[in-house]
Amino acid sequence: MKLSLRKGVDGLKRVGEILITPAALLPLAGLLIMAGDLTGRFFGFLGADILLRSGTVLLRQFPLLVAVALAYGLANAQNGAAALSAVAAYLAFHHSGSALYELLAGADVQPSFYAGVFGGLIIGMMTALLHNRCRTWRLPAWLDYFSGIRLSALVAVLTSVLLGSGFGALASLIRNELVATASRLSQMGTTGAFSYGLLNRLLLPFGLDHVLNQSIWFDSGQFTDLSGRLFTGELSRFFAGDPTAGRLLAGFYPMLIFSIPAIAVCFALTARTPNRTRLYLLMAITALVSLVSGVSQPLEYFLLFVSPLLYLIYTVLSGVSFLLSYQLQIHHGFTNAAGLIDYLESWHLATHPERVWQVGILMALLSFAVVYFPVVLRKLLAPGGDRPEADDQAEIDDEVTADDQAEIDDEVAADDQSEIDDEAAADDLGGEE
Repeated sequence: MKLSLRKGVDGLKRVGEILITPAALLPLAGLLIMAGDLTGRFFGFLGADILLRSGTVLLRQFPLLVAVALAYGLANAQNGAAALSAVAAYLAFHHSGSALYELLAGADVQPSFYAGVFGGLIIGMMTALLHNRCRTWRLPAWLDYFSGIRLSALVAVLTSVLLGSGFGALASLIRNELVATASRLSQMGTTGAFSYGLLNRLLLPFGLDHVLNQSIWFDSGQFTDLSGRLFTGELSRFFAGDPTAGRLLAGFYPMLIFSIPAIAVCFALTARTPNRTRLYLLMAITALVSLVSGVSQPLEYFLLFVSPLLYLIYTVLSGVSFLLSYQLQIHHGFTNAAGLIDYLESWHLATHPERVWQVGILMALLSFAVVYFPVVLRKLLAPGGDRPEADDQAEIDDEVTADDQAEIDDEVAADDQSEIDDEAAADDLGGEE
C-alpha cells in the first residue's frame, strides 16, 4: 500500500515537473496581451490586435501544449512520435467533444466546449500510456504498415474521440447546473459573492469558469435605461448605468492588482538560492501582467502544477476578496480584465472604487501570510523551492565534476604509465650495456 502511494506521489511530482516547461510560456502570453492592451487603448497602435491575439491564443491553446509536453516527457522512447500523437489526439478530443456539446446544448450556445487544462492532462497521459504500450505491437503482414508508433497514434486518436464525446455530454449537463447556480449566486448576498469567487477559480482547471462568468456577466439581472433599452448581466448593466450592477464583480480587482503580486513576491523570497535569479524575473513578469492587465493565468497555473494544495488556498482567498468587496458595497466592472488599466478607466462609473485599495492591501497581506507560512514552516512545495531546473543544474554540475575527475584520472594514469615505460626503457638500456 505504501509502495503504491509512493509511486503515485512520485508520478504526480514528475507530471508537475514536466508541466513547468509549457507553463514558462504563459508569462510571454501575458506580456503580449499587456502590450497589445496598452498600445491599443492609449496609442492606437494598428498592430495591437496582433499582440492581443498572439497572447490570447497561447492561453486558449495551453491545454494542447500541456498534452504535448506530457506525452513527450512520459514516453519511454521515440518521444517526438508521442508528442505528434498527442497533437492529433487532442484535436480529435476537442472537436468530438464540441460536436456532442453543441448537439445537446445548442449550436449557438456560449461559451463553447472547452475542457481546460484538465483535458490536456487527460489526453497527454493517455497518449503517453498508449504509446509506451502499443509502439512495440506488430500487426499481421497485410496491416504491418500500421504497426508500431502508427498503431499507438491511431489508438490514441480513437480513444480521444470516445473521451471527447463523453466529456462533451458531461459538459452539457454541468453547464445547465452552473447556469442555474449562477442565477442563485446573484441573489444570495455575501454568501453568493464568496461562492462565486471560490468557484470562479476552482473551475479554472476544467475550463468551466467561462460558463459561470458568461451567466453572471451577461445574463444575470435586468436593467432598462432611459431610452427603453433592456440590458442583462452584471457587466452590461454596469456600463449601461445600473447603480446596482458590478457589486458581484468588484472582488476581481483586489485579487489581480494586489494578491497575485503579493504571492509572486512570496515565491521569490522563499526560493532556493540557486533559483532566485531566474525566479525573480519570472515572478516580476507574472506580477506585472496581472497588476496592469489582469492576466492571472501565469501564476495560477504555476500554483496548480507545483502545489495543488496552494492552489486550493488561493481559491479560498479569492472567495474572501469577493466577500469583502461585496460587504463594502463596491460596484465596479471591466471591459477586458480586472487590472489597473480597467480599474482606472471605469473609475467614473464605479461606486466606492477607492475602497478597492482598502480590500486590496488587506488581501495582499493576507495572501502573503497564508502562502508564506505553509511554504516556510510546513515545507509546502512552491515555485523555486524544489524545481526541476535546479535539479537539472545539479546534474549538470555533477556531470561536469565527473568529467573533470575522469580527465584528471586519465592524466594521472598516463603520467604513471609514462614513468613505468621510462623506467623499463632505462632498465633495458642498462642490461644491454
